[in-house]
Amino acid sequence: MFILATLGYVVGAGLALRDLMAAPPRRSAGPVLCALAGFLFHTLSLSWDWAATGHFPTDSASQTLSFLAWGSMFLFLVSFRLFGQPAALVSFFLPVVVLFALAALAVSFAPPQEAEDRARWWVVHGILMLLGCGAFAFALVTSVMYLLLEHQLKARAVGPLLRGLPSLQTLDRMNVISIGFGFALSTLSMVAAAVGWRMENRPPGEWLREPMGIVFGVTWFLYLCAVNARFLPQFRGKTVAYLTIVGFALILLTLAVLFSGDVLHPRMGVSP
Repeated sequence: MFILATLGYVVGAGLALRDLMAAPPRRSAGPVLCALAGFLFHTLSLSWDWAATGHFPTDSASQTLSFLAWGSMFLFLVSFRLFGQPAALVSFFLPVVVLFALAALAVSFAPPQEAEDRARWWVVHGILMLLGCGAFAFALVTSVMYLLLEHQLKARAVGPLLRGLPSLQTLDRMNVISIGFGFALSTLSMVAAAVGWRMENRPPGEWLREPMGIVFGVTWFLYLCAVNARFLPQFRGKTVAYLTIVGFALILLTLAVLFSGDVLHPRMGVSP
């Protein structure tokens, strides 16, 4: 079913890009319907894995990336409805979901590892962290859209992108809300990790000295700066967009650390 879900995402992304680049840009229901069908198949796939194994489906690198794609898609569908269904959002965000899904398929060919039982707090930590990454992925997309639109407006270039994107004010609001939501989820994830670490009678700050803890902590601080920059007029817009892009680059580094063999984060239950 996950292959069907990925196929739905790929077809939806292709249709969305076709609609965006048309002159004038189209607004058809096809991309969203394909994405929604993929999301439903994806939900069934995760539910099946959960029921079959008895573990929440983040026990391997493939399952973790799959859940990241699912969480990103879920947040996209909510945001798509919340912000008035901007057509260009489908064209820019679905390729990100496709990349996560294809990465999950690619690493699924690795030999399976036996899942380990994990404390509830570590499961909560993993779920919140991945949902926060999904929110930051959405913020990344809105930041790229903001920078592209601002560039076109300054260049006085009237092209398909200029006609198909929301206003700068709308994109800025979308970016700030998604950053704030992702930051809240990341903060709760860190709290869950600290509690889980403490329940194992380990020093509270020890997990922050792990490679993944260091990268995740730096990413959290960067998004803290992005959230607070909203209250400083001179740092709005482009500054927040650039902070968001750098922050997501650190998230990708966090995932790389998570899936690396020697410094693997031990409580996510992910095996390379």
